[in-house]
Amino acid sequence: MKKNLYSTLILLLLLIFIVVPATAQESNPTYVVAQLAKPNDISEIDFSKFLEPRFQSGWTVFDHNHAIDFQYYEDLSGMLMALDAGTVDEITLPRFVAEYVVRTNPELEICCVEAMPENMTLRFGFREDENDLLAQMNEAIAAMKGDGTLDALINSYMKPNAGEELTSVQFDSFPESDKTIRVAVTGDLPPIDYIGADGIPAGFNTAVLAEIGRRLGANIELLSMQTGSRALALTSGRADSVFWFMWSPNDSYDVPEGVLLSDSYLTFDMWLHVRKAEK
Repeated sequence: MKKNLYSTLILLLLLIFIVVPATAQESNPTYVVAQLAKPNDISEIDFSKFLEPRFQSGWTVFDHNHAIDFQYYEDLSGMLMALDAGTVDEITLPRFVAEYVVRTNPELEICCVEAMPENMTLRFGFREDENDLLAQMNEAIAAMKGDGTLDALINSYMKPNAGEELTSVQFDSFPESDKTIRVAVTGDLPPIDYIGADGIPAGFNTAVLAEIGRRLGANIELLSMQTGSRALALTSGRADSVFWFMWSPNDSYDVPEGVLLSDSYLTFDMWLHVRKAEK
């Protein structure tokens, strides 16, 4: 009788150590999520901790409950390859970008939403010694907002037909002008910042910059580079401006020290998580 009792107790202890941890793991799994590299060098661990209280406060709506560990990637193509290979479970992208990626990749789907308390804005970046150029850029952005040009470009380029290749906008040339603005583009936020398979920038970025060049009477020179290289290109003097940095009143971690931001030219209200479509 006593032997049977000991055997039963041992079996119960084994079940506690084996079944309970497995159940806990299933109820709150950790997903690895790819994120574009942050230029101000906030670590992946710190970034996960930075967002954790927002997730817990209901800022994020998942199709199932799970914790997140972020991994940084230098470009969107690397994120997509990691997703395809199963190295990461999801990738997180601004709403416009996630919608474009899913439209052009039928094997992917949107699974989770991060709705922000404050809208995220995209802005041009400048060095601190470029106050005159910053003022000119802000004047051009304000004029484009005032006459409806910016809204027309947003409506035209943010929702292209599925599979449609974005085309490059022709830049006007001003041979008599001594003003050339070198702008860094990445291609990592299609269709906002897009570079085609031929390596030529196209879509919304070229449309906005072509219009700004016309209004300022300036020649625009595009410099293609990875997202993680934008800040160094700017601060080193290789570029005069960067096409996008992300900023909101609560989340300015994307903006390195010593970088000035223009007025916003585009606003989005959520991040979407993308994963392989479930069959």
